[in-house]
Amino acid sequence: MEHHENVKELNQVLDFSIALFEELYQESKQAPYITMMGLFAAMVEQCQALGTLLEQHQFAATQSITRNVLEIYVDIINVKKEGNYVNYLWAEYYNREKELVKAKTKQKQYRKLRNDRFSLYRPSQDFYCLTISEKFTQADLKDVYSSVYCILSAHTHSGVFSLLNRITEDGKSNKLSNQCLFKKSPSEIEFLSIPLITHYLLDACEIVAKGHGDEPLAIVQEIRSHLTEKPS
Repeated sequence: MEHHENVKELNQVLDFSIALFEELYQESKQAPYITMMGLFAAMVEQCQALGTLLEQHQFAATQSITRNVLEIYVDIINVKKEGNYVNYLWAEYYNREKELVKAKTKQKQYRKLRNDRFSLYRPSQDFYCLTISEKFTQADLKDVYSSVYCILSAHTHSGVFSLLNRITEDGKSNKLSNQCLFKKSPSEIEFLSIPLITHYLLDACEIVAKGHGDEPLAIVQEIRSHLTEKPS
C-alpha cells in the first residue's frame, strides 16, 4: 500500500474512533471505566496529531508520537487483560506526582495514595515501577517492543541516534542519504508504523466498544471487516 493510502486509512479509522468515543462516553465515577476511556481518548488524540503531521509531510516528529501511541495501547491491552492493572496505573501516576512536588507533606500524601493503590494491584508487595519492557511483555507485545518500539526510541533520542534516520546502506559503507534538509518522503520505520498504528487504534475501538454492549462491538467489527477486504 502506498504512503498516501496508509494515511487515508489511518484518518478513516481516526474519524470513526472520534465518533465512537463521542457516542459511547458516559459520566462515571468508576475508576476502571474512566481510566479505560481516558486511555482511549489519549490514543485518539495522539493519532489525530500523527495524521495531521503525516498529511503535512512533517515526518520526523511522527516517530515520538508513534512511540507514545504504542505505550498507551500497551496500557489499554493490560487493562483489558487484567482489570486490576488500573490500580497499578494510578499508583504510577501518584508516584510521578510525588517526585514532582517539593513539600514534604505533599510527598507524604502522594506516597500514601501510591502505596494504597499498589496494594490493591499487588497485595503484600512494596511499590515498584514496571519498566516499559515489562509492560510490553505483560501485554504479549514483546516482539513489537524489541523491533518497532526500540527503533522508534533510538530515532527519537538526540546525539548520534538522530543520524539513524538519515543514513543509508551503500555497498560497503554508510553515507548520509542524498536528500534535502526536510524529508519529502517517510523513512522505512515511519512508513511501516502507520498501518501498525491504524491496526492498534482499531483494536482499541473494539475493546472500548465491547465494554458498551454487542451493538457497538458489531459496528467496529464491521468496519474492521470492510478495511480487511479492501484491496492492498
